[in-house]
Amino acid sequence: MSLFDRFPQIESSTILEIARHEFRPMDLYKLDPSAIQPRAGSLRDYPTFASLFEPLLMYFSVLATYAATSGGDAGATLAIARGGYTYSAHLSKLNRRFRWPAVLQYHTAFFLNRRREMVHGDYSGWLRSDTELMNEHLFGHGRAPPTRRYVHVVFK
Repeated sequence: MSLFDRFPQIESSTILEIARHEFRPMDLYKLDPSAIQPRAGSLRDYPTFASLFEPLLMYFSVLATYAATSGGDAGATLAIARGGYTYSAHLSKLNRRFRWPAVLQYHTAFFLNRRREMVHGDYSGWLRSDTELMNEHLFGHGRAPPTRRYVHVVFK
């Protein structure tokens, strides 16, 4: 079964962009089959973590499937699978600590850096955070701590 047959809901050109490591981070909307309206590939297309998370998982699925079926590189397939999980968990944690627009800026820069590495067969970048990018995009954009609400109960 071809890579295209495994992902019939995704345009062939999009699959090729992923396989060639030319896929842009703001194009994740192309991997969201539930999207009803056409999108432009801008920050507004991702108003919440969930709007990015599900297409990101599909991206890693296509990428790992490509690695596994285009020569059977078990090391690359494992690195992509582990990296996809690790990066997704990392983004989830960042989303809890920082405001979403800042996390989205971090994701965009982080993804672009990984894309350059993957062209050279290096998938390990997905396994670590980038403190330089965190300093640039996240710090100073923390979420307000939750306020505690006390209920005063009077017993008679």
